[in-house]
This record gives sequence, C-alpha cells and structure tokens, in this order.
Amino acid sequence: MLERLRPETDAVGMLNRIVPGTLAVVIVVAGCTSEVGTVGSSVWAGEEVLSVGVLDGAEDQVLGSVDDIRLGDAGDVFILDAQSHRLRRFDSGGNLLAAVGQEGDGPGDFSYPSAIALLGDSVVAVLNQAHQYLTLFETDSLSLVGTQPLPSWFRDFCFIGDRMFALRLIDGHVIHEVDASGEVVASFGEAVPFPTDPEDTEGLGQRLAEHSGLGELLCHQATESILVLPHILPNLRSWSSDGDLNWEVVLNPYYQTRAGSTDRGHTLGADPETGLATNAVSLFSGDDGSVIAQLIDRSQGQPAGEETPRSVLIDLNSREMIDLGEALPRTEFLREGVAYGWEEMPFPRVFARVIEWER
Repeated sequence: MLERLRPETDAVGMLNRIVPGTLAVVIVVAGCTSEVGTVGSSVWAGEEVLSVGVLDGAEDQVLGSVDDIRLGDAGDVFILDAQSHRLRRFDSGGNLLAAVGQEGDGPGDFSYPSAIALLGDSVVAVLNQAHQYLTLFETDSLSLVGTQPLPSWFRDFCFIGDRMFALRLIDGHVIHEVDASGEVVASFGEAVPFPTDPEDTEGLGQRLAEHSGLGELLCHQATESILVLPHILPNLRSWSSDGDLNWEVVLNPYYQTRAGSTDRGHTLGADPETGLATNAVSLFSGDDGSVIAQLIDRSQGQPAGEETPRSVLIDLNSREMIDLGEALPRTEFLREGVAYGWEEMPFPRVFARVIEWER
C-alpha cells in the first residue's frame, strides 16, 4: 500500500515538478519524492451493451444533458439530466423504469441539480446547488423520501457507508463531512496553491486556490478513503475518512493551464508553448481496487465535447502508473469489465461497453 504522509509533510512544491511529455508519476511519501515507473497496457473497448439517449425519438429516451450517472447493484442506471430537471432510472437493457423531477422550489423539484449518489441500496440523493439541500428518493420507484439541508453550495458529494463527504473550498479546506442534520462535523484537505508567476503581485494564486475544490470527487469504498482530482490541477490526493492525508500523486504528462489577470478578473487558458491545457474529466475505481483518472488535452478555442480522453491507472498496491492511452471512452464507472459513461456529441447519450485489457 502507499505509505501515509506525515502531517508535517509539505507536498505543495510538487506542482513545479511537472515535466510535459514524460510518462511517470511522482508520489510524495513521508516527506520525500520518488519516481514510480510507468507500465504499458493493452486495452480496448469492445461491444456496446447499453445505450440510452437519442437525437429524436421517444420522450423518455431524449436527454437534454447528462450531468451525472450512478449504477445500482442490479445494473440499473440512474441519469441526472439538469437541463430537463429530471432524474431517470433505467434497467440494464435501457428501458425506463421510473422518472421524477421538474424545475421549481417545491418538494421533489430541482434547481441546478449537479450530482447524485446512492445511500445504501434504498435511497438515491440529488444535490440541489441553488437550494443548498439534498433531495432524497426511494431507489426503485423514485418516490420522494425527504430533504436534507446543507450548510453551503457544495460542488459534489459522496458517501462512505452513511457518512457524507462534500467538495468545496471553505475556510481553507476542500473536504467536509456533513451529518444528517446538515451540520459540518469535520473539514480537512488544504487547498493546493495554483502555480503562478513568482512576481504575482495581485494575489492571483490565492484567488485561483478555489480550483482545489472544483473537480472530481471519489469515495473509494474498498479503502474507505476520499480522493479529489481538481479539474485544472494535476494533483490527485487521497485522505482517510478521518481526514489524514494518505498519499498524493502528480499526474504526467500534463500541460499546465495558464493563468492570467485582466481588469475583468482572472482568465484560464492554454499553455502558450504547446497550445494545450489539461483538464480532468473523470475519476473512478477499477475492478481490482485501482483508481483510474481521465484527462483531456484541449487547445484554446476547441469546442467542448470533441476531445478524446486519455486514461491513467494508479495501482494502489504496486505504486505503478499504467498508461491506458485513448482506448477507454469517457467513463464514470467500471464494474466487472464493463465501462459506463456518457458522451455529449452529437447528442447526449449514456452507454456501457465491454472493456478488455492485458496488464
């Protein structure tokens, strides 16, 4: 297993060790750094076994957007469509089983829903950002169970057992445990300072620190740990459910997002030397207890949805990073060799494809 960082370890400086074009991962362990070799892997996506979403057709198959998905124990798929203000449940064959939601402020209504999570096998929770509460539904029928207040406008959330963890930078911390009454009972995970020019006199780096709490959140059930991968920073970090930092990796290759300041605020753009900027788009658990991160290299002005993600697998036992290339589609879950994900172009669609690889 990856060794635990000592609390006094300073891992912030690792951001400056990014070397574009290399295939290695840097792991911070007990106050020092070590290069961990990258192992190649043959991986390919095979037969598609599920498709939900059409350009024109039955109303229950047309998706306005795909903002989050979750996979039930029986293989049913929950799809959050924020544009249509709907939560839908489909069986493993793509048949609609239940649907709920509309725009509004009443019970069971949605306002800027952004994420969903399963609480055990009986409740699915929807994060309503504008309302600052969770809406809880029964998993089978999607009948309303109730609401749970939240103390802030969180970006994402997940559960380990019945313990809820939410993502947003508040008072210098990015992870917050929230109890059933809506109170924060613990906060941990310091912000990663955004690397800027050393002569930054306007405090741009401080303002950009908020991006530490904007990204992919994963509750890793097997290790009872919480992982965060910011969208525009290459630092993947893991904490125990009690708030201890377990480990941190800096993903390579990585094209640094460039920060600038204008009279209208800060801007983020591509690296002027490469014309690219790297964004994280997904973080999920592998079948073998590993963690897989998906990144896109986007050129400035390139429309969203046209990029092919590249995947890197972090083996938590051997400390190896395995480059999976661009063979995997954009994925949210990997279960028993099947990847579940979605695409935005040419129309919103959720799919499942059989994945095969040799490691």
